[in-house]
Amino acid sequence: MLRSLVGSEMCIRDRYQRRVRGKRILIMGACTSGCTDGDLNGLEDHPLGHGSYVVEVVEARNLPREDHCDPFAKFWIEDAHDGLIKGERCRTLTRRGTLRPVWRSVRQLAVTPDPSDILEVELWDLATMGSDGPLGVARILVGEIDVKPRWFDLLPAEAASAEEALAPGSLASPMQVSLRCIPGDPPVRKTIFLIRHGESVWNEAQKNGALTDMLAYDHPLNQTGIAQAKALNRSWKEARRAAGGSLGAYRNAEHSNLQAFFNADQVISSPFTRALQTALIGLHELPACSRDGIVLSRTVREIKGIGGLDSVGSACGVEVARRAEDCLGELMGASEAKHYMVVIDPADTTSEWWTGVDDRDTTSSLNDRFIELMYTIRYGGSKAPIIVGHSLFFRNFFQRFTGAGFRGSAPELADNLMGKKISNAGCVAVDLEFAPNPSAGQDMSSDLRFCQITSAELMFGTSFSEH
Repeated sequence: MLRSLVGSEMCIRDRYQRRVRGKRILIMGACTSGCTDGDLNGLEDHPLGHGSYVVEVVEARNLPREDHCDPFAKFWIEDAHDGLIKGERCRTLTRRGTLRPVWRSVRQLAVTPDPSDILEVELWDLATMGSDGPLGVARILVGEIDVKPRWFDLLPAEAASAEEALAPGSLASPMQVSLRCIPGDPPVRKTIFLIRHGESVWNEAQKNGALTDMLAYDHPLNQTGIAQAKALNRSWKEARRAAGGSLGAYRNAEHSNLQAFFNADQVISSPFTRALQTALIGLHELPACSRDGIVLSRTVREIKGIGGLDSVGSACGVEVARRAEDCLGELMGASEAKHYMVVIDPADTTSEWWTGVDDRDTTSSLNDRFIELMYTIRYGGSKAPIIVGHSLFFRNFFQRFTGAGFRGSAPELADNLMGKKISNAGCVAVDLEFAPNPSAGQDMSSDLRFCQITSAELMFGTSFSEH
C-alpha cells in the first residue's frame, strides 16, 4: 500500500494510471481527508467481499461548468496488471441542474479485487441532444478506498496531459469525487418495514371532490393525517410497554417483527412533506429516530403520473425539513412542531429530486429507482431499515417482488398488498430473500428479480384503504 504524505492542506497519496491520447501515463491524485494508512486497519477479515465488492459513490464537487450540469458517474474495476475490466460496469443515476451532485449510490461490482487493482471513475454531463459530455476521470487504487467517505481528485476531461492538470494553481479547487467501500459479504435475507404517510390535504380534497385544493405542489398532512401518525406512535409504544419496556423480551418467532421494529437501525423517508411529517410524528422517540435522525431519499418518492401535482416537490436540501416543520406548526403550533424535530440528513435531495411538472415516471425511470433502492437495502449498512413513503410506490414494490412462496402461503394478503393501498400511517413488515445475481426486477419475470418477498405482516392495526 502506498504511504500517505500528510501536509498542511492535502495529502498526495495515490499514483494512478491514465490513458491519455492512446498511451498510459502516471498521474497523481489527491486524498484531502487527512487520512493515513492506519485508518484501513481493523476491517473485517474479507473487506473486499467474496465476489461482491461494494462501492458507494457519495458525491462530487467543483465540476467544470459555469451554470447548468446534469452529472452522472460511471465506474468499474480494472486489473492492475493487464488493464482488463473485472466484474460489472456500473452507473449512477443522473442529478439534474447541479454542480454539487449527491448520489449516495451503492453498487456491487461482482468481483473480488486485489488491493492493487484500479477503480476507474468517470464523471459525465448528460446531454439533452447529441453525445454526453465528459467531465473528468480518476483512477484509484482499490486498497486506498476506505469504509469512510474520502475525496479523490479527477483529471479534467479537457486537460491535454497530467502535467497540465497538475500545473501550479490547478489544484486550487480541483474537481473531486467522494467514495467509500462497504466491506464484507451481503446478507441473503433481510426484514424491512414500510410505512405509508398519513392523510394529506390532497387525500382529503380527492375524497371531497375539492379540485381547487388539489392544485398545489407537495401537500402536507391534514389534521386527520397528524392524528393517524400519532396513533401509529401510540400503537408501537403500547406494544413495547406490553413487553415490560424490554426490547429483548421478544424472543420467539411470533414477536420477531416487533423486536426488529424496535431495534431498527435506520429511518429512511421520502422527501415529500406528508411522508417526512409522518416519520417525525409516527416514529417519535423510536431509538433509531432519536439517535440517528431521518435520512431523506428521492428513490422512495411517490410515482408521478400525467398531471400529478401532488408528486411535484417544492423544496430541496435543508429546506425540506424546514417546510415540514413549518407546515406542522400551522396546524399544531410552532412549539409542538419543534418537539417532533430530529436531525434530518438531506442526502440526495440537495438538487431537484422530483419528476418535472410536465413529465411522468416511465417504466424505465421506475426500473432505475427500484435498482437504486434494492442495492441500498441489500448492500447498505442498515440491517433493519424503516422506509416511510407512498401507496403507489409500495404497491409497485409488492407487484415486482412478491414471490411465489408468499403467494401460495398467504394469497389474500399477497393480493391485497399488490392490488390495494396500505392504510394511512399503516406499517407492513416485509421479509426479503435476495437472489445471488441481482438484476433488480427490471421487468416482471421471476428470473430477473433482484429479490423475492417471502412473507409480510400487517403491524399496529394496519389495514387497506381505497384512498
